[in-house]
Amino acid sequence: MQPSPRRYRDWVVDALNTDLPYDQFVRLQIAGDLIAADTGSIATGLFALGPKYNSDGNDPDGIAKAKGETLDDRMDTISRGLLALTVSCARCHDHKFDPIPTLDYYSLAGVFNNTENTDPETGLHALKDSGSADMPVALRGNLRKPGPVAPRRFLRILSGADPPSFTQGSGRRELADAIASPHNPLTARVIVNRVWQHHFGKALVRTPSNFGALGELPTHPLLLDWLAAELVESGWSLKHLHRIIIGSAAYQMSSHRDEKSFQADGDNRLVWRMNLRRLDAESWRDTLLSVTVDLDEHLGGQPTEDILSPRRSLYLKVSRNGDKFATDEFLRLFDFPLMRATVAKRPSSIVPQQYLFLMNSRFMTDRAQRLAQRLEALADNDQDRIHQAYRLLYGRQPSPEEQEIGLAFLEGKSLSSNQQPLDSNQDYAQPDAERKMTPWQQYTQVLLSANELMYVR
Repeated sequence: MQPSPRRYRDWVVDALNTDLPYDQFVRLQIAGDLIAADTGSIATGLFALGPKYNSDGNDPDGIAKAKGETLDDRMDTISRGLLALTVSCARCHDHKFDPIPTLDYYSLAGVFNNTENTDPETGLHALKDSGSADMPVALRGNLRKPGPVAPRRFLRILSGADPPSFTQGSGRRELADAIASPHNPLTARVIVNRVWQHHFGKALVRTPSNFGALGELPTHPLLLDWLAAELVESGWSLKHLHRIIIGSAAYQMSSHRDEKSFQADGDNRLVWRMNLRRLDAESWRDTLLSVTVDLDEHLGGQPTEDILSPRRSLYLKVSRNGDKFATDEFLRLFDFPLMRATVAKRPSSIVPQQYLFLMNSRFMTDRAQRLAQRLEALADNDQDRIHQAYRLLYGRQPSPEEQEIGLAFLEGKSLSSNQQPLDSNQDYAQPDAERKMTPWQQYTQVLLSANELMYVR
């Protein structure tokens, strides 16, 4: 049986849809196989699907290096992702800025040193315990140069000078309990900060994966504390957290620029307006499929590497180990990050290749044709069709100038029923000059490519 990474993704979708309490969500991803034997293993795909570092041949140094890199990837994922601490900086020496000694790094690394992936090709990417021994410190990060033994336990910066040792198998279950504890000051604040960033484009702590000394201070510390407390008191309900944020006056503000406020706070750190931000690649692609009534909203199933597929972008294949997919190429063109490490926030770039995609790609010309067909069914004259197009795409009516420009372009012409058939074999990245597009298809492609559809205002 072939591995099925889709099972982890489907578990995450179901967990978020059913509002699985966030503390349970965290526990299951660290130690699901030890907590819920029937289905919990699937959740550990968070770590099992990480990059695999292999050595060349039987070289002992190479084997040790590959093992060290695999351990460090899991350490980095759990510490930056869930705690916003750069624990990996203590791999070779005591952390130079935060009170995290090398001993504490290997106290956590020892947990994963006693963990391995389930047998591949079972068809399930998951973790299982493989031992219960403490791990020696690797001097200067070299596993072939052992130092003092590091007892498996939680970070002392968060649990006091002498935290209890982990004694149950690998220690993953105890680690999961320590991270998801309501007494841990970081876990709730980190996820609250990430949810705020999702809704506002900028987080309350602008370094969402680093709450340490080199990270930024929160712009609204009391708000961060209150939201974290509210999350825990609600039973760790993420939906409750979303409702609080989107129901706030801050979220409902316009992105309109006020010159006086801009001069006082040009970076909008005080949130005096909504940040103008671009949709991420997945949301933008789904929007294009939705307005042309092509989006497949079916949940679950196999992923796809076909950019022309109507499936939600959640189900596009992406590589974590160097494989090349056409979907990877598209997503990265619009700032989707590399999947080999945790990413605090995505960049937002504007490069010529993005606009070449908008003008020439098969995906965009197909969307233009489908939107033209939809507008033809909604109205029987060009003026009404323009109004329908603006309503569907932008949620407003066209201005007199926009109406005039559209009618001038379409003057004396109407939607053609003699439209070219879709060719599923045509590469999406190839110029579409050979295909004849009607004036309405050209017009709808321009509307679909506009910034107003790509940006949240």
